[in-house]
Amino acid sequence: MLIMTNLEYTQRRIRELTDTSEQYFGRALEITDLHFDDINAPHEALISILSDKQGYTYALVVAGSRPQPYRDLRKYLKSAGLEVLKMYPPHNDQEYFVRRGREIFLQAYPGRTHWTELEKNYYTSLAPCQAAMAKIDPHFRELYRFNEIAGRWQRSYDQQDIEAVLMPQLSYGYQQGSLA
Repeated sequence: MLIMTNLEYTQRRIRELTDTSEQYFGRALEITDLHFDDINAPHEALISILSDKQGYTYALVVAGSRPQPYRDLRKYLKSAGLEVLKMYPPHNDQEYFVRRGREIFLQAYPGRTHWTELEKNYYTSLAPCQAAMAKIDPHFRELYRFNEIAGRWQRSYDQQDIEAVLMPQLSYGYQQGSLA
């Protein structure tokens, strides 16, 4: 009975994550495996690590009760020990971060019409996001979670744990440097 309950939960989560990737990111992922789920990140954010039919590995980080700056969600993935290969904008809108960054910039400087490249990079990183999705390198060695009580990241899984979960997927599908 417990195994069936775990299987049902995993299938439900895969459906939820598939729906999230389609509705929020405009990407129809055919998720085959949910490797790690609900990894704690700061401010009630949660990270899930999954693979699709093509063998690519993705991380999905969902903000807590309110949107968080894009740069924070990206930083959570790095702090969790994941190497981001590519980030996907909400609704597959390639101008989302620039447009929202421009809005934030104009709120701070309403009289300015031009921004420097440095200002553009900074303000686009402040674009609010409810979730972030990234294609990640599946060969990560450690996985960290955020401990709210201690206020710091701590290792949850070492290389042996990760290999035990990911080994079937690492034997196919991933080509170094390939970013579909």
